[in-house]
Amino acid sequence: MNFHLLVLLLSLLFSFSQSGEVEQLNLLKKEVLEEHKKILKFWTDNTIDLENGGFIGQIDGDMTKQPKADKGLILNARITWAYSAAYKYTNDTQYLELATRAFRFLMDKFYDKSYDGVPYFMIDYEGKPTMVRNQAIAVAFATYALSEYYRATKSEEALEYTLKLFNSLEKYALDTEANGYFDAFSRQWEKLDDMRMYPGDPNATKTMNANFHIMVAYANIYREYKDNKVKKALKNLIEVLIDKVIDKERGSCRLNFKDNWEVVPSNDNYGLDIEATWLIWDAVQVLGDENLKQRVKPIILKMVDHCLKYGYDKDGGMMNDGNDEKGALNTDKSWWVQAESVIAFFNAYQITGESKYLSYALLTWDFIKKYVIDRENGEWFGTVSKDDHVPNMQESKIGPWKCPYHNSRMGLQIAERVDSIINSKA
Repeated sequence: MNFHLLVLLLSLLFSFSQSGEVEQLNLLKKEVLEEHKKILKFWTDNTIDLENGGFIGQIDGDMTKQPKADKGLILNARITWAYSAAYKYTNDTQYLELATRAFRFLMDKFYDKSYDGVPYFMIDYEGKPTMVRNQAIAVAFATYALSEYYRATKSEEALEYTLKLFNSLEKYALDTEANGYFDAFSRQWEKLDDMRMYPGDPNATKTMNANFHIMVAYANIYREYKDNKVKKALKNLIEVLIDKVIDKERGSCRLNFKDNWEVVPSNDNYGLDIEATWLIWDAVQVLGDENLKQRVKPIILKMVDHCLKYGYDKDGGMMNDGNDEKGALNTDKSWWVQAESVIAFFNAYQITGESKYLSYALLTWDFIKKYVIDRENGEWFGTVSKDDHVPNMQESKIGPWKCPYHNSRMGLQIAERVDSIINSKA
């Protein structure tokens, strides 16, 4: 049977049985919260660095710990976010203790009070900087983490430094001529000639990744702290994304740009596209602009459908990247792409009321349960192969980008969304 026809049949079954749909939603919530708890238990049991502070920087795919590995800013910001969000949802004081540990390490080792940035992109295991640059996406993640810690604890210190990073981005990174935010700066916030995070990246001066994640951070600030300057910057960034970054005709994001928004060609990234759909919608909801909401709605739904057409596989997994002419080119299925797909499909279901999107969310969650969760050691494999679903054991179990963030966020997002739907039906 054709895969999408199967999804249609499943969605028809859901639509004919409201009680069946509620049952499915409650089961989904139960399962994702159980997995959320297991994910954070893995990090609590395996990553705390008692000798040098914070959390160790790497565990290999075979579970070999590397206590002398470098520690990344993005990883530590995401750890801060994950424990803060967990405490906010559960009120479990163990999560508060670990969120505070992560917050303190982030402030003590990565924040630069001399210039109000986070230029220590990588530090060694003892805390000495090994890579120094204010990379816009990393500043965004630090801002996101500090704002979430503030949401969870109401720490005035966290709010103070959240706003300091916001002001630095607005002062130094915002392009006041062509709009959008530049990608990389020195410790003193001087614009760099080479803006690449890694040697293999294109030397683009503006990227979807940076502008998108700055938007996510600003939305999280404004969610709790209703400041007009933040509101204005958030609205501008949403408009930058829908006017400059998203190819509205095709339904996908352009990824790399020169100063004047001239596109540097690249393949589509289905993970970033599918993640963008729900986070842009979330930002518009936080902003509360009804006119902008009406502009954004058809754009993000077209993006969801584009990912389904070109990146989604018959087993329920989303592949990594490709293009319209050749389809998926990197057919591996990454852990974080699957987590973001579940949220995005569920979000599309909430927006449209169409049960087919709920069916896609459930199928992807089933894919995660079967192939992505490491049942023996805990946490998730980094990637699995397309058809035989073999995990790539060369990938780290934790590392500079392998974090407790996408998958734990999925659990909390789905639980909150299920509650919202069921409460609305009561």
